[in-house]
Amino acid sequence: MRGQVPYTGSALRYVAEVGNGRNWADLDTDEGKDNNSAKSTNVGLALRPERWRGFEAGASFYRDEIPPAVGPLIAHRITAAYAVDRTPSTEVMGEWLHLWHRPSGGATFTNDGGYVQASRAFGKLRPYYRYDRLAISGATPLIGSFDSSESHLLGLRVDPADWVGLKGQYERRSERDGAFFNAVHVQLVFVF
Repeated sequence: MRGQVPYTGSALRYVAEVGNGRNWADLDTDEGKDNNSAKSTNVGLALRPERWRGFEAGASFYRDEIPPAVGPLIAHRITAAYAVDRTPSTEVMGEWLHLWHRPSGGATFTNDGGYVQASRAFGKLRPYYRYDRLAISGATPLIGSFDSSESHLLGLRVDPADWVGLKGQYERRSERDGAFFNAVHVQLVFVF
């Protein structure tokens, strides 16, 4: 379900979703069946004020119960917030996520991640800066081998045509253990 909150013009929008959630059943034998009785839910609000064209901010909350292949049922929650301000020449955006996991009868694990990015257009060129941060508890179920890190990225995007974009960026990342990681990324994008 999605729509606009009454008496706010088109400024405030909502979304509410219910689904089967994450599926850990064997698709060959259970044909994609949800193997627990809990449903996943997601609710969110987004604000787009008419007087501030190009600005949008919002938040959402996702809830699920995940039955892994082995082990106890895991309570899974994600809280998210974002803000974007776009004009034809500038763009500033940021997003924050808070992940919460708790196996039945076990400890609670919390993790955070987010970024802030700013860019300015000069004709077809758009230089940008981005800061990423992940704060991850290494023992969190379902996360894998990811670890906490901070990254600084400097990049340049070029759009030679409406249907093609080329992006190059330099990344400097520091890991929790003090190690540094340097990388150069190049990406070519086609729209069709």
